[in-house]
Amino acid sequence: MKNAAKNIIEQHALGDERQKERIIEKLDKAEKELNTAKLF
Repeated sequence: MKNAAKNIIEQHALGDERQKERIIEKLDKAEKELNTAKLF
């Protein structure tokens, strides 16, 4: 999990605006899935 977070941060820091938007979308989706999983 730690490596995944590091990779996401590096991609966001080094990416262009389109890549940054995709990363934010992926993080939002993951957050929703985690919040949904907590309910079960």
